[in-house]
Amino acid sequence: MDYRLSKNGRRLIGVKSSLIYAKIPDSVTEIDGWAFLGCNIMDTLIIPKNVEYLQSYISCPKLSHLSIPNVSKIGRYILIDCKNLIEIETKLSKQELISAFGSEENYNKYIQRNREYKMRKFNIL
Repeated sequence: MDYRLSKNGRRLIGVKSSLIYAKIPDSVTEIDGWAFLGCNIMDTLIIPKNVEYLQSYISCPKLSHLSIPNVSKIGRYILIDCKNLIEIETKLSKQELISAFGSEENYNKYIQRNREYKMRKFNIL
């Protein structure tokens, strides 16, 4: 089983640490604070549209793609370990993302990586 859910299936309790690609079930509306602890090889994480508040610490150092399309509120420092992010699908403001990365410096590192990724992708085409 890749995901541990509450009995009603609405709360994500944990994710199997060996997952590389995680698309959280659409039934999930809430995520426990340490659901992603130990996800050291995860590359892609897709949070369902039913989740509007993300407070779970995302301890995924290899995460490169994150989709949080309907998250309108995010916890402070929860993306601080996501040092390889190159793509985030979100509607969050710059200030909210700075808070999630823990500092403007960390946020700017993400932006620079993102620009470099787009440039590499553009040059390939």
